[in-house]
Amino acid sequence: MSADQLTDSTKDFNERVLDTLEIVAGLQSVSSGSIKNLSVDGVFSIEYKTRQLDFVRQSPRSCYNQATISIGHDNNVTVLSSSDPVDLNGSSDFRKFSKNGCNKSIILRSVSVKGADKRFVEIWDNNRLDKSWEVTDVHGAFYTDECFGGIEWSPSGNYAIYVAEMSEYDSFKPSSSVSGDSKKSVSLKPKLADPRRYNFNEDYGETYNGRLPPVLLLVDLINNTIGPVTGELGNSSNIAPGQPSWITDQNQNELIIFTGYIVEPRRLGLVYCQNRPSYLFACDISGNNLENLTSHSDHSEFNARSPRTTPNGNSIVYLSSSVGGPHAGCTKINLIDFSSRKIVNLVPVVRNQSSALLDASLAEGGSSPDSISADRFPAEFPGVYTLNLPRDPWFSPENSNRLFMFFASIWTSSQVVLALEISTKKISKLSFPSRANCNGFGNMDFLSASQDGTILTIYSNPAQALDLYVGNILHNDESSTSAVSVPKWSKLNLINSNTTASNLISENIDWTVIEYPEKTKFLQTIYSFPKAKADIHKYFKGSSELPPLLVLPHGGPHSTLISGTSLVPTVMTLLGFAVAQVNYTGSLGFGQDSVDELLGKIGKLEVSEIIYVAKDLSETKKLVDGNRMAYNGGSHSGYTGAMLAGQNPGLFKAYVLRNPVINIGEMVAESDIPDWCFEELLYKYNFDMKVTTPNEGPLLHPEVYKAMWDASPMQYVGSVVDPVLLNIGINDQRVPPKQGLQYYRMLFANKNCISDCKVYQNTGHALDSVEAIRESISGFIGFYHKHI
Repeated sequence: MSADQLTDSTKDFNERVLDTLEIVAGLQSVSSGSIKNLSVDGVFSIEYKTRQLDFVRQSPRSCYNQATISIGHDNNVTVLSSSDPVDLNGSSDFRKFSKNGCNKSIILRSVSVKGADKRFVEIWDNNRLDKSWEVTDVHGAFYTDECFGGIEWSPSGNYAIYVAEMSEYDSFKPSSSVSGDSKKSVSLKPKLADPRRYNFNEDYGETYNGRLPPVLLLVDLINNTIGPVTGELGNSSNIAPGQPSWITDQNQNELIIFTGYIVEPRRLGLVYCQNRPSYLFACDISGNNLENLTSHSDHSEFNARSPRTTPNGNSIVYLSSSVGGPHAGCTKINLIDFSSRKIVNLVPVVRNQSSALLDASLAEGGSSPDSISADRFPAEFPGVYTLNLPRDPWFSPENSNRLFMFFASIWTSSQVVLALEISTKKISKLSFPSRANCNGFGNMDFLSASQDGTILTIYSNPAQALDLYVGNILHNDESSTSAVSVPKWSKLNLINSNTTASNLISENIDWTVIEYPEKTKFLQTIYSFPKAKADIHKYFKGSSELPPLLVLPHGGPHSTLISGTSLVPTVMTLLGFAVAQVNYTGSLGFGQDSVDELLGKIGKLEVSEIIYVAKDLSETKKLVDGNRMAYNGGSHSGYTGAMLAGQNPGLFKAYVLRNPVINIGEMVAESDIPDWCFEELLYKYNFDMKVTTPNEGPLLHPEVYKAMWDASPMQYVGSVVDPVLLNIGINDQRVPPKQGLQYYRMLFANKNCISDCKVYQNTGHALDSVEAIRESISGFIGFYHKHI
C-alpha cells in the first residue's frame, strides 16, 4: 500500500470514528422532570431538563422542555403538544413553588455582563419577572452539585434557601486617584489585603478544585433581602452546610434543615464518597438554635445526608451510610419524627440478597427476626444503593393516609425504581417497560409522580436510547406482596426518538447480562455485541469471523456499571467490537457482603474475575476472537489494567488506562482520598487524624507501606510488553497525575512495550470536559486500530 493510500485510509477511518462518536455523544440525557395534573381530566403537563454534549461549542448544553399529554381510560397516551427547547445557558438551578393558586419560581443565574462574570437571583411570578437581585458581591459561585447543592422554598413561600461559596476576602488595593468632577479628585491610600485571605482553606477534593467553603443563603421576600445564614451556624467552622430543606415546628416556625459535613481536621474528597462524617442539622432563619438531629450515640457509626421532609411536615426521611470503610456500600433509610426527635429505621443494611430477612434484622440493631415481616422486601432484594433521594419523591393516594417515597437504586447490573411505603416499611420494585427488550435488566430513574398517581420515569438499555415513560400507579392492599406497581408503561417518544443515534443503536446492537454461578454470585457482565456485519466493522476486521473484544470494568472499586446506554460501549459496539462491562466482586447492588468481600484483596480477586470473564467469552463460549482482545479502564479499573498488563503478557493486545492508580503508598500524601489507600487493604484510617495505633492512618508506617507496595502495579512495570496508552487529566485530585505520568516514564525508559501518554488540561479524574471526551475516545480508538 502506498503512503497516499495509507493516508487516505487513515483519514477515512478518523472521519468515520469522529462521525460515529459525535452522533452518539449527541444523545440527550434527562437531569430532572415533573408531571402535574391540569384542569382537564386525563391531561397532564410535563416539564423536563435535558443535557447533551456540543462538540462545536465544546460544552454541555442544558435545555428546558415542556409537553402536554393526555392519558385515556384505556391508558393509551397521546402527546398533545411539545415546546421547542429553551437553552438554559447561565441558569445554574431553579425551583418552583405552587400553593393556593400562587405559582412562582426562583432561578439562580450566572452570566457574563460586559465581560465580567455576574450572579443573579430572580423571582418569577406566573411567567413574569417579579424581582431580581445581583448577588455577585454577596457570595461566590453557586453550589449546584449533589453533595452541597440545593434550592428550596419554605412552606409559606416567604423564604427560599440555596447554597453558594462564601465571599472571597478583600485583596490588596494599591493607591489610586479617583476623579469626581473637573475641579475635584480624591486620592485613595493603599489598603492591605484581609489577612484571612491567606488562611489555609482546603477545598473538598475532586471536582471542587479551588472552590471556597459553602454557606447557606436566605432569600427573604418579606424584607426583600438576600444574605448568608449567620448566627450559631456562621460561627460553626467545623460544619460545611449543604442539601438544604425546610420543616415547620410545633409553633409553626419555619426551620432550615441541612446536611452538615464535618470538615476538621481536614476536608476529604466528597464526590463518589458516601462514607464521610455528616449529620442532619436544624436552625432558624437567623442561623441560631442550631441543633444536631442525628448525633444520638446509637447512630454514631452512621452518617446522615439527603434530607426530605414528608408532605405533612412532621418528619424527615434521609439516607444513612456507614462512616469509614469502603467509600460506597449498602445504605440505610431512616426517618426522624421531628416532634419527638425519635429516629426510626425504615430500610436496613442488607448483607446478602439470598438472606435479606436475617441480615436485615441484624442490621437494625439486634432486633429479633420476628420484628421484620418477610414480605417487606421483594425477592432477592440487595438493599439500597443511591447517593441521594429525588427532590420530590412523594406520592399519597387520594382519600388515604398511605404515603410512598419513590427513588432509584442499583440492583445488580441494573438501576431500578423502588417505592417505600413509610408506615409499613414495605419496599416495592417497579417493573421495566415490557416492550423494551430489556432481558430483565436496564436503567430506570424516577422523576415525578402527579397527585392522581401518574408516574414519570426515564428508561434506557444498551440497545435502546433513553426516553421518558409514564404509567399509572396501582396501589394494592396493605396485605399484598407488592404495595404499589405500574402494570403498563407508555413511551412518550419525546427524547432521542427517531434520531440517527437511536436508530443506529436499536438496529445494530444486541446485548445480554451474563452471570457466573459456577464462579461467584457477585460477578456479572453486561455483554453487548453487533447484531450483524456492517461496513464500518471493516476497520477492526480480523482473520476470524468473531468480533474483537473490549473488556471494560468499572472504577471505584465500589461502584457498578448499569445496563443503560453509555457512550464508550455504544461507540465501540457500533464499530464492531463485542464489549464486556464487568461488575466484579465488590460492586454495588449485590448486598453488602459483595462490597466487603473485596477489602484486603484488591489487585487479586477482581483481577482474577476479569481474566475469567475474558477467557469465558473467548475460550469457553467462543463468542469473541481471543487473539484480538483489548482493555479499557480508569481509576481503579486503570489500576486493575496495570496489574493485568504487568502479570499477564499477551492476554490483551492493547491497554488504555485513564488516571490509573499505580503506587498506592505514594497516593497517601497527595490524594483527596487517603483513607482509600488504607481501608481497601484492611487498615483503619482515623478521620480525626489522631495518632493512636501505629498501623492506622493517616501515618504511613513501613509495614503499611510495604502492604501498599505489594498491592501496587508499579512493581510489575518492567514486565509490561503489550501496548499501553495513558490518558491523564491534569486537574485530577483523586488519583494524582504523577501516578500515571511516572508509570509512563518507566514504560518509555524500559522500552519493553509501545507506550504513549496524552495529558488533558482543564479536566480532572473523569476526563469529562467535552474536549477531553472527544479527543480521548477518538484517540484510544485509533490506538486500538493500530494494535488489534
